[in-house]
Amino acid sequence: MLITTKPPIFDESLLLPIVIDDITNTLADFDDSDNQYTINEKTDCIASGKLAIPTQNFRVPFVRTDTGRKAYMVASVDTNGNFTITLNFKTGGEWMVNTELLNSELPQPVFRIAEHKFKVV
Repeated sequence: MLITTKPPIFDESLLLPIVIDDITNTLADFDDSDNQYTINEKTDCIASGKLAIPTQNFRVPFVRTDTGRKAYMVASVDTNGNFTITLNFKTGGEWMVNTELLNSELPQPVFRIAEHKFKVV
C-alpha cells in the first residue's frame, strides 16, 4: 500500500506580514512599481519596514529567476519591531522573494510577503 502525505494546509492570513516600506540606493528613472526595483549589483541597498516579532536575525532567501540560484540576505529586527535587510546581489539578473520562498526552509510557515522583484544591473 502506497502512503502519500500532502503538504500541510495553512491559512496565509495567519502568517506574520512583512511589509517593505523603503529600499535605499535604487536607481532613478526606471519604470519600477511598488514591488519592483532596479539596483546595481555588488551595492548595499537597505530594505526596511516593521515586523511584529522579538529582536532577532534570520535568513531571507532570494532566487534568481533565470537560473534558480539562491542568495541569502540577513534580516535584523530591533527591539522596536523595525526590520532591515541588507541587499547585496553579486550578479546581475532578476531576483525575487515571495511567501513560498521565504518559508521554504522553515519547519512551518511563519511569514507572508508580497512578491518583490529586483532587477540587478
